[in-house]
Amino acid sequence: MDHYALIDFVGAANLIDALGGVTVNNPQAFNFINRTFDAGDITLNGADAVVYARYRGGPDGDFGRIQRQHDVLQAVLKQASNVDIPTVAAQLWVALRGHTKTDLSLKELINIAQTYRGKCSADSIEMLTLDGTTGTFTDPIFGVDLSYVIIDPQEVQQKVDKLTATG
Repeated sequence: MDHYALIDFVGAANLIDALGGVTVNNPQAFNFINRTFDAGDITLNGADAVVYARYRGGPDGDFGRIQRQHDVLQAVLKQASNVDIPTVAAQLWVALRGHTKTDLSLKELINIAQTYRGKCSADSIEMLTLDGTTGTFTDPIFGVDLSYVIIDPQEVQQKVDKLTATG
């Protein structure tokens, strides 16, 4: 990988709190880790947003969790577009310090922010999920059955081509 940026759960929660929370549309009510998430539009603080995004129960299992993660990320982008970044920059710095890792320099991060500030929004970002079939295989180390999604390499190439297409 040429470049990377990682954020841990605490950093994600801090970032969401620094932005003033996020609103997502929860299609189905559920309880998880001593929290209740009602159906419909719900506003989440950082800690609740992380718990919401990590829930993998319900009829869609991991696929539902992936969708919730997409929803939270899009809500973060939407909320970030509504705040004056220079005004909250110090708060963001404190929120993220010690909770992120990257090989990008500060200058590169600023350049990315300036380049994509008006282009990268909840409406302009397309998140794709790789389609595949599920299978169960025995883990050779632990000897337990694990569920996997088996993806055709052509499916991967089609999604990569779609995401990297210019136009």
